[in-house]
Amino acid sequence: MKFPRAVIFLFFLASSLASAPATAQVFKCVDGSGKVTYSNERSSAKGCTQLSNEQAVTTVSMRVSPPPAASPAASYAPLVDMDKARKQALEGELDKERAALENARKKLAQEEETGQGSDFSWRQVSEEQFKANVNGKCEKREDGSLWCRGRNYQKVLDRLQPYKDEVERRERKVEALTQQISGLR
Repeated sequence: MKFPRAVIFLFFLASSLASAPATAQVFKCVDGSGKVTYSNERSSAKGCTQLSNEQAVTTVSMRVSPPPAASPAASYAPLVDMDKARKQALEGELDKERAALENARKKLAQEEETGQGSDFSWRQVSEEQFKANVNGKCEKREDGSLWCRGRNYQKVLDRLQPYKDEVERRERKVEALTQQISGLR
């Protein structure tokens, strides 16, 4: 199959134009501080000159270096100050909790020492228990039943439990605050 000469000529013409270097206007601009920039648009600023079309121009991406880092000691200074302030606040809270713990322990000790009338109750006892009673807090009632007045330990435990709970809660808070303070720098 033969191609006409005109088609072959057009093919060579197109391929030669495609391989020709591209030309564009390139301007070199220098600002007032001496900074040089290159652009394909003429800037309105003074100091822009068109480069020769015969001069080869390549593009290079500029890497902008990050600003110099501050010294490590300077960057940690605010953190150290924050840690000091936090430690002081925790130590103040710890002192208050220790005082509250001591107060709770005193209240518990007072309640353990003082028995209330509600801690004692009457209960029915056997004849052996009645005879063994030497403190005179037992009596024989009209129906013949034997009763002794004694301390009801469950009532004592129930009465003291809120005080014990308060001591335990304060001890846990003191321990937690101590751990937090030891974890700070």
